[in-house]
Amino acid sequence: MRERLRVHWFDDWHDDLDAALGHLPEMDTCPTPLYRELILRRSTVEKRTALVTRGGDPVAVVGLRRDADHWVPVTSWVVPGVVFPVVENQLVPVLMALREPVIVTWWRQPEPPPTHDRIEVLETVATRRIECRGDHETHWVKSKLMKSVRRARRRCEHMNVEVNRPGAAEWTIRNWGRRWAPPGMEILPDTADRVAVAEYWEPRGRHFVISLVDGDRIIASAIVFAHGNHVVGMAFHRESSFDHLQVSTRLIDAVHQWASETGFEKLDIGGGHDYKRRWAPEEGEHHQFMVSTRLRRLEAALRGALSRLTASGTAD
Repeated sequence: MRERLRVHWFDDWHDDLDAALGHLPEMDTCPTPLYRELILRRSTVEKRTALVTRGGDPVAVVGLRRDADHWVPVTSWVVPGVVFPVVENQLVPVLMALREPVIVTWWRQPEPPPTHDRIEVLETVATRRIECRGDHETHWVKSKLMKSVRRARRRCEHMNVEVNRPGAAEWTIRNWGRRWAPPGMEILPDTADRVAVAEYWEPRGRHFVISLVDGDRIIASAIVFAHGNHVVGMAFHRESSFDHLQVSTRLIDAVHQWASETGFEKLDIGGGHDYKRRWAPEEGEHHQFMVSTRLRRLEAALRGALSRLTASGTAD
């Protein structure tokens, strides 16, 4: 009879986690040294790590970050295409074994999200991608944005475009984290983790920041990540006092030109914001799902029973 999964929780790093990671498949966009750093990097919220085993053999190492009343993998929205290191076909069983509410972001994965009677899909969002092959001007002509792009170029012609300016990645990430922090928080909880990704991947050629610079001052900048033959938008910040110069339009134009000249096929700008409709067509989607815990299933059953009772009472 096959042994069940066992979960061992850690609040600090332990040698057993290092040993387990040495036996598990390494994640392409989050190699073991970076994954360890994401787990260890101090955050404004609680972090925990689960070592999941079967018969003493490692099945997964699950680094989690607290997000309100649930948990998310430390890789969520921080690096594309991965969740946590896990043995093939064991993702859902591991999530079930945790017995904790964990919301998984299924983003730029090579296959559709898993299906199971305990999986609750919370969100599906269409994403948008800009074509980069060929002359980078062609897209703006086809999208009827050429006039706006040229206007932005004229207004920002005194600004330089710089790639990987020292300090620009952290400037962008921290300002972006403050801009999108939820009420009651000074900065997004994953901000420090995003800085860790920049520190690891920028010198290795997969993490880039494209900036508009006026003299010695960064006016606007965008973080992108190389994922296959695409570059993926990760974070964006602009100084709002320069909005009259259309710096956002100029920055998107600059990122697109850089991606085209560097040889990437698509610029993935994600989804979920209405302004993106004018920039690119829909292509692909991302999902968020949760494996229902026993408590969540009981709550759902109670809500269903109460709803039926209410409907019965109304009918009477």
